[in-house]
Amino acid sequence: MVMVGVLLERHPDHIVLSNGARISVREDLLPEGAAFGRSLTITYIVDGDQKRAEDIKLVPDWLLDWMAEHDVPDVETPSPQVSLRSTIKAA
Repeated sequence: MVMVGVLLERHPDHIVLSNGARISVREDLLPEGAAFGRSLTITYIVDGDQKRAEDIKLVPDWLLDWMAEHDVPDVETPSPQVSLRSTIKAA
């Protein structure tokens, strides 16, 4: 699964994003420049009730600028158990 979020907290064994998501992560997995307030793209797996990072990349500045211009919020992809139809609201 993939998630895009803003780094809020950094702990020895996990990070917390601004949307409240807690992700287990090895310290050596965070890329250079992963400062607080920076947007990250995280590839992770679900292990029991935990999310465990497999890869973390910095979101490019041009993408952040585009998202801000188009009012795109940080989002998490729906879990496989959730029907895509159930996540769409009628206009």
